[in-house]
Formats: sequence, structure tokens, C-alpha cells
Amino acid sequence: MATIGWFILGAFIAPGVTWWRAGRRGIAVIVASVSVSLPLFMFVALPRAPKLGLAAMLASVVLVGANFVLGIIAVVVLRRAKQLEPWSTTSIFLIAVLLAGMPARFLPKREFENFQMPSESMQPSLVKGDHFFALKDRQNHPLERGSVIVYFDQLRGLHYVKRVIGLPGDTVEQVGDRLSINGVELERRPCVDQPAPCSLEVFGERSWRILPGFRGAGSWTVPPDSLFVVGDNRDNSEDSRFNGPIASVDVVGVARVIHFSIPNVQRSGKSIDPEP
Repeated sequence: MATIGWFILGAFIAPGVTWWRAGRRGIAVIVASVSVSLPLFMFVALPRAPKLGLAAMLASVVLVGANFVLGIIAVVVLRRAKQLEPWSTTSIFLIAVLLAGMPARFLPKREFENFQMPSESMQPSLVKGDHFFALKDRQNHPLERGSVIVYFDQLRGLHYVKRVIGLPGDTVEQVGDRLSINGVELERRPCVDQPAPCSLEVFGERSWRILPGFRGAGSWTVPPDSLFVVGDNRDNSEDSRFNGPIASVDVVGVARVIHFSIPNVQRSGKSIDPEP
């Protein structure tokens, strides 16, 4: 049983190796090609087309289970052919480990990072338990007014999720429960997919959901290389209205899609903000 266990593990790590050993070369090529290309496509697509990358990620999860089943089937084929000797099992496992490490050399590095929403400060856009990727490619995901970002607070040693409202040189003002940028008050509309008090805040061509609040009245001018950020849950967020603008260099990445949510599974795969 130990021999069979090592064999299945090898097949699980690098699918296709066991089928090649069993003489099923066509199946081996197909299984190995799909098992390598799908995760690679996922890593390439996620920073550029999050929804497409998310679909590839879900397909990869299904593929993991399928590979385990294929490994067991390959074991059965080899046992019937009396080709499952201990020495060949060990060699296949070692080859599988080596092959499994090769794709990692070609994966794009540091392009995104997974985060989980830890609080209610970004409701209704993000709720506690939402998982999302911070996309680090600034060329495809620039920092704009309305962007949801993850940044690292150097003093507290913690990551925070907030929305960019002001860019360098902007004057941000809050009067009552209304924000304005450079003297232009952000338009307010009712949410079409959620009940009150959810509101849709609009600036230019971008819009996002908020829970209006009166905390943090004041006026601020954003210094160079800085951003003014606020939480969408305006009465339940510690942000630039209280702590001042953040340094642009502390931004980790931009968040666009919820790839998974616990226990709100129905939120998985949805955009953080309404589609334009």
C-alpha cells in the first residue's frame, strides 16, 4: 500500500507522468498539458482580466480533484499490466516532483496578493469574509478616484482596505454626509440592487456603493505622492478623515473582484463595484 500511495502522490503532483509510464502517451500529453497550461493561464489572466482569471482558478480547483482520480485510475492500469514495481514508483515520484516545480519558474511574480476583508468598514461594497486579490500591476490597474485599494500602515503594521477619493493636489471636503472633490459635490443616487440606507456615490464616469454617515467633517488638501482614502461605511471607518492622507508608496494593489466569500458564497465572482 505504501508503494501505491507514493505512486498516487506522484501522479497528483505532476499529472501525466503515470499515464506515460503506463504506455498511454496520448492521455499523458493531454493531462499534463491541461494541468500546466490552466494554472499558468490563471496567473496571467488574474491581474489583467480578473473575471476570466477567476474562472480559470475555479477550473483549476476542479482539475485538482480530477487529477487525483486519474492518478488512481493510472495505478489500476499499471497493476493490471504488472508494471508497478517499487523502483519505478520511486523514480516516477521523483520525476513528478521535479516537473511540478518547473512551471513556477515561468509564473508572473508579485502581480497579485490574496486578502480577506476583516471588518465592516467597506460595507456594502465588501463585507466581512470576502476574499479578493490586490492587483499590483499599476499599468493595467492605475490608482484613480474610486479605486478600492489595499495599503500597508507602517505605524500599525497592518493592511487596510479603503477607497481612493482624493489624488495629489486635490481638495477633499466633507459637509454633513456629503463629500466633494475640488469643490464638486459627489452625486448621490439610490442603489438599484440593495435597499436603503445603501446609496450610489457618483463622480464622473465612476460610481460605488456606500452607507452614508456624518462622521469626519472637514477639509483636506492631498499632498504630493499621497492619497486621500475613506471607507464606504462612512460611520464605521477610520480613514484619511481622521488619520490624514496615506503615502502612495504604501499601496499594495487595487481590488476589483470578489473571488470567494464565506459565509456569503453567492457573492463569489462578483465585481466589487457596479459595472459601468
